[in-house]
Amino acid sequence: MSLSRALSIKYRAGINVGRVQSPTLGFVVKRYLEVINFKVTDYYTLDATITEGQEFHVFWGKDTEGIFPPGIKTSEGRVLDKSAVDAKSVEIKSFGKGTVADLLTSKKATDRPQLYDITELQRDANRKYGYTAALTLATAQALYETQKVLSYPRTDSRYITSDLVPYMEGRIKMIGTIEKYKNVAANLSAAGLNIDKKIVDDGKVTDHHALIPTEKINGFSMENMKPTDEEKKKGVTASTMNNILDLVLTRMLVSFSRAYLYEQTDIKITFPNSMNFAAAGKKPISLGWKAVQQGLGGKAESDEESMKEDGGQLFPYLQIGQIVTVSNCETISGKTTPPKLHTEATLLTAMENAGQQIENGAILKGKGIGTQATRAEIIKKLYDTGVVETEMKGKTPYIKPTKKGLSIIQILPPELYSPKITADWEMKIADIVDGRDNENNVMQEFEAYIKAKTDQVKSMDVQVSFAREKEVFGICPWCGNPVYRFQAKNEKGKVTETRYYCSEKCDWDLRTNDMVFATRLGRCITDAEAKKFIAKKFIVLDCTAKSGGGTYKGEFTFYERVSNGKRYCNVKCEPVKNAKKKEGKP
Repeated sequence: MSLSRALSIKYRAGINVGRVQSPTLGFVVKRYLEVINFKVTDYYTLDATITEGQEFHVFWGKDTEGIFPPGIKTSEGRVLDKSAVDAKSVEIKSFGKGTVADLLTSKKATDRPQLYDITELQRDANRKYGYTAALTLATAQALYETQKVLSYPRTDSRYITSDLVPYMEGRIKMIGTIEKYKNVAANLSAAGLNIDKKIVDDGKVTDHHALIPTEKINGFSMENMKPTDEEKKKGVTASTMNNILDLVLTRMLVSFSRAYLYEQTDIKITFPNSMNFAAAGKKPISLGWKAVQQGLGGKAESDEESMKEDGGQLFPYLQIGQIVTVSNCETISGKTTPPKLHTEATLLTAMENAGQQIENGAILKGKGIGTQATRAEIIKKLYDTGVVETEMKGKTPYIKPTKKGLSIIQILPPELYSPKITADWEMKIADIVDGRDNENNVMQEFEAYIKAKTDQVKSMDVQVSFAREKEVFGICPWCGNPVYRFQAKNEKGKVTETRYYCSEKCDWDLRTNDMVFATRLGRCITDAEAKKFIAKKFIVLDCTAKSGGGTYKGEFTFYERVSNGKRYCNVKCEPVKNAKKKEGKP
């Protein structure tokens, strides 16, 4: 509170400082700077085609053998000189042979994911549907409070307690009363539920167990869910409730399924120039939980499709020491890629794992910063206070800092946007609990710390501006300078008039409630129409005839009127010639 007030007064802006909020903003800014400062670099790899009974590929990607000189490769071993890699490609093709240096085939298993806690549910809902953490929490709360089909959602546990185990068989059968899950639930019951220590752990359940459906799921109609008016205000819809409940039901069926079993083969082939190529192949034995996941996701996957998805390939029978034939070797170009901006899913993960790379960070293990119930609200507050915004790339909503967010991190002492501040305070609390310190000493240290940081903030000389930049709505049709928008509002905050004007005051302006629009359209033009009008200098709209109630196409344009030596921008409308009339006469 002290630092928020000090910074707000100093920079004449509303600035919030918080031990969770500031580090979360710090994560967003750090990732954003990594992205914009990233320099794309071309590098080159090799792909060799082996023909030995059947065709397969082996790959070389990084120089770990010291074959290429240091001056043409990165510290990670990626080679940047195409001609040097091309030369090795020619060598390998000229050899025509390689030797199987290593071959290992083993049976492996990938265990199923655990049940949901609220953070994991928020992550998956963001990945699959683009839902914000706040919307997912609100929807889960609605499923708990009003629909009563979901257990308490604000949980940080992914386990159930042993006393619930006897009820799980019945709960799976209840899920099976819903048509979508009928076959999967029946098959799962017949095979037997896979309930082990990954599902049950009394010691890892504090106040609330993992998210599971309640008995109300028996015969439940997912199509008839409707949010209350209060829930609607939080963005909850019938669609969000269906999707979130589907995630929970699917996850429970998946979590009680068997492991995914496969056979993995790793192969290494050496060539006479000492270059080692490698490849891996996976052959599914039993899809297990993957079949459940894919089936409920609308995709039934064959063994061959699963193998392809895992990035593997099938190999012929080979032995170590065997000589194989090289039919081709190609240079493959690649580009280093920047990290991606945070999504809400990855930001939640960053908050959860906040202590991994800081001093005293071990105390945050399993907790991170914020709590399962408050992280969504923290992220929402970053949006509400205008320090972050959404940037859509395809269907994915990424998070990036605004100019205000970047400026806040610039003026904050680094320790105030580091999760270390939470770790240090947690250590002090632990010291009090263990008797190594007392609350009076800690409070004295804390007061001194706040005073020192407040004085530091007051004395800092970082020149930033929090003045809000005007949004440009187009280019002036008369002089080519930016066009801004002004909106008059009444005492209730409702917009009563919208006007677009030239930044250089060349006398051009446009009122969306101009009388020409009122008489020809019977309404004001919309913001979208105004932007189009400004950009093209004309717009064609459906007009209402003065008599007969018919409509016609009218072309609106600007024209200059001079009165008493002053220029005015007026709007006129002319019927579009040869336009097909809908009805009536203009």
